[in-house]
Amino acid sequence: MKKLFSAFLVFILYSSIGFGQQKELTDLVAQLQTLCARVESGSKNYEQEIKLTEYSSIQYTAVEIDQKGNKTQFVYQLNFADLDIYATRQVTQKDVITVVLAVKNKQKLIKGTKNNDALPYDNEVALRARNVDQAREMLDIVKKCIPLGEKIAASKLKLNGYQEMITWLIDHTGNVALGNKSISQSLKPDSYVGSYTLMQIENDGKTSQQEEFTFNIADINPNTINFKVNGNRFAVGFEMMQRLKTVKVIRDGKPRAFNDEVLVYTNNVDEARDIKTVLEMALPLAATKVKTDLPNFKGKEESLDKIAALVKDVKLGEKTYGQTSTPRCLTEITRVEQSSSSTVKNLFSFNYMDVYKDGIQLKTSGEKMLLELPMQEKKKLVMRYKNEKFEGYENDISILVTDYEVARRLKHAIERTIDGCRASFKEAFPSNNAAIIGWLKTNIGEVTIDQVTKKQSFELAEEGNENKIKLTNTELKSSSSVQEVFEFNLSDINPTSVNYEIKGKWLYVTFETNFKNKIIKAYKDGKIQPYVYSVDILVKDVETARSTITALKKLAENLKGK
Repeated sequence: MKKLFSAFLVFILYSSIGFGQQKELTDLVAQLQTLCARVESGSKNYEQEIKLTEYSSIQYTAVEIDQKGNKTQFVYQLNFADLDIYATRQVTQKDVITVVLAVKNKQKLIKGTKNNDALPYDNEVALRARNVDQAREMLDIVKKCIPLGEKIAASKLKLNGYQEMITWLIDHTGNVALGNKSISQSLKPDSYVGSYTLMQIENDGKTSQQEEFTFNIADINPNTINFKVNGNRFAVGFEMMQRLKTVKVIRDGKPRAFNDEVLVYTNNVDEARDIKTVLEMALPLAATKVKTDLPNFKGKEESLDKIAALVKDVKLGEKTYGQTSTPRCLTEITRVEQSSSSTVKNLFSFNYMDVYKDGIQLKTSGEKMLLELPMQEKKKLVMRYKNEKFEGYENDISILVTDYEVARRLKHAIERTIDGCRASFKEAFPSNNAAIIGWLKTNIGEVTIDQVTKKQSFELAEEGNENKIKLTNTELKSSSSVQEVFEFNLSDINPTSVNYEIKGKWLYVTFETNFKNKIIKAYKDGKIQPYVYSVDILVKDVETARSTITALKKLAENLKGK
């Protein structure tokens, strides 16, 4: 009960303060109107009227009457909250003294009409005074109005919670009149948390154009929410974080290139200011809601299943890209590109544990949106097949997505999968030397690419001596064969030198001896060759290379000194 009573007192106090500021401003504007009466000059007479429209906004009307009695009416709408108290000043223009109301930072926030025809927005408007004393009095009143206007504008919108803010935005994103043109606007929730579609139909009486912009409030860069003025058009504009092109655009029913900014048109500055204020309030709340909406996977199996569900078909113009993903750490992503004249199947094989998590990024090209997954250290760890034929190794894989909401959830699932696959990874062999050598004997073997076959054998050079190895490599071509043999001690391998290397479409595990000593015995077609310090072992795929590297390093460490 005490809390309720305290809240009531705060409300009463705030209301009384707000009411007091509003009454003070009303009284000052009334005084200003008394001063803004008829002003005569040598060539023209001016009839003036200034009135408070709502909150701290005013409408200033000036009717110019020339010597023939012709009248020209100017009407301006502005807000005291927008004025620069230091730039607002008294200016003498020939035989007329004026009080110039200047907008902060020279922003063009003053809406005007001339005989009911729209004028371009401006950053200044001048009130006429009968004499210097009246001008000084008018300037003094205006400078009292400016801080009151700022306080009233700041306290104008009191919205409680995200949903109330969104409801307000939906209700206040409306139609805009632009002289002989009009823009019909509506803001509607989309399928995902924080995501909305802004529809705009521009009509000039003869033709119309409809555009839809789908974006997420959570993705807006708060530092870019600002007023945008172009002639007699006034809007609130904002960009997406990092200038990512995450805004989906549909024009007259057809998809267009993804964009990185949005304009919400308004009838005047006050509407724009309110929309800007509410967007700034809603943005951090939307970001929290979007983050909370992302699933908390119990394990890599769940995140892998989610990836498989999100990697789906994408249609772009006349082409359809059929996509599938196998729910495994060592995965395969298949993309079948179909058009009226051809079908191309691409298959990408890679391990999620090799993906550079911090490097995952969104890429757009026109209507195409992709999530790019780079490999760690830009290593070529992705095996690519085109129409069932092996094409070679690449250092990244891109997944097509329909929009950024799919990309956001796919990125989240992939990041969790990377962590899960790394945590659950197990070596393909036990840690004892005999088991490791046994694995190498089994997995270093024949590899065929483009009708060229290379046969290999990895075996002990001396029975019972697990340190001495004989590696035989035979390359078989259609009309010839070449055989190389290398004999070396595992204990002579420098563990830090063991790595992989790609030569064309062939993948090798390479190593060097300690200090690059030339102590590896070499034969070619049975003939003794000069001693060498390095050897290449051909492997069939990335996983075999990974395990071969680990196996050779472990053996070199285990047998050191023997």
